[in-house]
Amino acid sequence: MSLLPTDWSSFLWGAAVGLFAAFFTGFFKKAGEHAYEAFRAKAFPPSPEPLEVDRRFAPAIFKTGGCSWVDEVRVAEFEDKGFTHYPHQSGAPKCFRTSYDGRRSFKEFLMVSPGAELAE
Repeated sequence: MSLLPTDWSSFLWGAAVGLFAAFFTGFFKKAGEHAYEAFRAKAFPPSPEPLEVDRRFAPAIFKTGGCSWVDEVRVAEFEDKGFTHYPHQSGAPKCFRTSYDGRRSFKEFLMVSPGAELAE
């Protein structure tokens, strides 16, 4: 029994079909990954990132006193009290500003108190 093929035409056709199958297996795998990513992006869109606003940003939707700037480490505490995030007009779910206390910088999120009234 010889290790070398005796029918060269069958060998070449088999090698060509094998290469063709190997190429398209990888091709269809990548196509499936891209299709899945496109479906996932449509079905489960990523949540929008918070928007940084100017330090002098003044909320216009609610009356004066209805909103508060809250340090990011206390946001969960205020959410438990019923506060919600200020809906920025650009569509961002949260807006924040960067403040400084002389030693460090920190984020403050604009939050709306539970009984805030809309501005006229």
